[in-house]
Amino acid sequence: FSIVYGIGAEALSDNLGCTLTYAKTVLGAYHKQYPGFRKLYKEAEQFADQERYIRTWTGRRRHFVDDSTPTYKASSCLVQGGIAELIRVSQTRLHNELGPMDVHQLIQVHDAAIMEVPHDRVAEAAEAVREIMNFNKFSVPLTVDVAVGPNLQSMKEV
Repeated sequence: FSIVYGIGAEALSDNLGCTLTYAKTVLGAYHKQYPGFRKLYKEAEQFADQERYIRTWTGRRRHFVDDSTPTYKASSCLVQGGIAELIRVSQTRLHNELGPMDVHQLIQVHDAAIMEVPHDRVAEAAEAVREIMNFNKFSVPLTVDVAVGPNLQSMKEV
């Protein structure tokens, strides 16, 4: 995932414990396979250099008013901020739409929402969660996995 967030060859080499040459090869292959990311990175950085902010898909802004966050991190802010907004909007929708089913969100762990669901509502809640969390707003379809169990260790996909 660090490549999606704009990691450089040196940091990738350190993270993977590989040579710099190999890290450059990995990055080169990735950007050849997905050329849109490199374009996104450059456009985000140029925009942030010029306008001093970057905006997520919901309109939230990350400002670059001083050197504490360099504008080369604009693409990371765009991607990570966009993902955070997906989770935030999903949580709000889950709360509003599942409340009448007596479903309660207990905690969020990264991109997972852990919920308490009555036994007789599991199938209904699972389908509702898939619908609520799968935004039909993006050109790339989102995948929503739903698992059920009495604890995190014994969860099974539904």
